[in-house]
Amino acid sequence: MTYSTFIQHQSLRAQRLKLASLLSLVHRFVAISTSFILVPFLTTKMGPSRYGLWLTINSLSAWLILTDLGLSSSLVNELSEATSKNDREAESQTLAKHVLPIFVLTVTALVVFFATFPIIPWIRIVAAAGDVSSKEIKLTIFICFVSFLINVFIGTIDRIYAAAQLLYRATVWNIASCLLAFFVVITTVTPRTPLPLITVYSLGIPMLVKIANGIFLFSFERPWLRKTIQKIRSSNIKEALRLSSHKESAFFFINQIISLVMLETDYILIAHLFGSDKVALYAISLRLSMTAFGFISAYTSPLWPAIAESKNQKDYVWMHQTFRAARRKTMLVATAICLFLIVAGSSIVHWWTKGLFNPPTSLLAASGFYLITISWCQLHALLLNGIGLIKEQSKVVSITAALNLIFSFFLGRKYGISGICWGTSFSCLISCIWYAKRTHEEFAKHIMLSQKEHLPEGAFP
Repeated sequence: MTYSTFIQHQSLRAQRLKLASLLSLVHRFVAISTSFILVPFLTTKMGPSRYGLWLTINSLSAWLILTDLGLSSSLVNELSEATSKNDREAESQTLAKHVLPIFVLTVTALVVFFATFPIIPWIRIVAAAGDVSSKEIKLTIFICFVSFLINVFIGTIDRIYAAAQLLYRATVWNIASCLLAFFVVITTVTPRTPLPLITVYSLGIPMLVKIANGIFLFSFERPWLRKTIQKIRSSNIKEALRLSSHKESAFFFINQIISLVMLETDYILIAHLFGSDKVALYAISLRLSMTAFGFISAYTSPLWPAIAESKNQKDYVWMHQTFRAARRKTMLVATAICLFLIVAGSSIVHWWTKGLFNPPTSLLAASGFYLITISWCQLHALLLNGIGLIKEQSKVVSITAALNLIFSFFLGRKYGISGICWGTSFSCLISCIWYAKRTHEEFAKHIMLSQKEHLPEGAFP
């Protein structure tokens, strides 16, 4: 690779990263804005009882995203390596290696769901009220679960875009699907609209748009990937389904499981120590910081495929400079929001809930500090994901989850629900220290190596 080609790759990567981050922020804004409008709209049209039931069903289904066992996450790193070398044959082989097991897992989950659906006591699980028929509830659950499982498979489309540093194109499709679903729901839902039909509008429309996106991707943008089907031969099936071939995926899966469990632990502890009525106060107070984290995450998430691509190009100086700039901006924003929550958070919650909740400053300060620590951890996790250091993170995440339970329990008993949030923040702080140390070690090692070999002459003028 010549120096001019190296610089062209670097410039193109930076441009695509900025565009992907900008459009991700737009997508997050559209999603939150439409949700902000839809919540009172659907509550009015459906009634509090039916709307709460519908949310419960959706929250249960959301756990099905774990059925891919982390395979779609590991796809980004491996496919990025083939894409950065412009090796179309390797791209097809890599995609076949991951798509086949994801397809098998999705079909298996569907078969298990179809077989167990009639015997599972769904009405008791969702704690359904008497004003909704059992037939309507079961049909809603069926549509919801099937839609989520199908989305697990077609979700690989976004991963393909990410690996090719074209995530901004997928984001455009996602924005379109969000707006289309919003328009259909707003214009068609009435108090008599059954829950299954509302589910079709909210989940089915984005799924159809994603399928259209996939057809466009394989037909026009990356037609050579259609060879993926040809690559799935009997000689490759055993290798693709062998667990030892997907060790990285297993660690991604472990990280996803532990992270989800950590999110639920606080609510369980609060309900156990203080009663379920305190869960609402905690959840609403935390919603402010988590909304801010959603925007921060949208801005930083495209960094993962960019890091993976720069690693494959051995452009460690760009990686270091870009990451440090992203970290500086992220910490400034997170710290500013933390201070804002301490000063004005209580008034915002009081206005938002029409006086029903008035969180203490200690809880808002804890949620703000949690925003800082989780933003730091997430940003460094993106870096290590792109580099390929997944196994080490699994150990740290496991220790963090255990410490979170211990800290939250003891601090919660002493300081109330604020103590539980502080316990979570302190456990994340320990992860922050490890991430900072490990990131420094990786950069020191790779930059020293890059100055000695692998880079074209003149790469460091």
